[in-house]
Amino acid sequence: MFNRQKTSGEKDYRNDHHGVCHKPVYHTIGLQKDGIPPILLENMDVNTFVQQSVDPLPQALVLTSIVIGLSTLAMMVAISLRLYEKYKTFDMSEIRRLHG
Repeated sequence: MFNRQKTSGEKDYRNDHHGVCHKPVYHTIGLQKDGIPPILLENMDVNTFVQQSVDPLPQALVLTSIVIGLSTLAMMVAISLRLYEKYKTFDMSEIRRLHG
């Protein structure tokens, strides 16, 4: 199963460090070769700015998802601490029995 031979035209991605998996990540974060920050300065040509600036939206969405994930984690930790303070256990069957 793991030692099968490649067919003609089939690419071996196991040793490819620049393979298919990396490209969607770079495009998702708005990477642009020789890109400039999306800040329009007074002396900058608008057409040049539009062509060379990176898209800030994917970066903002990634940061937003990180903040939402951390907020959710903090809320779950807070709920877990309150649950443990009240019932002195995390066992749901014991909590149901103590709750009544």
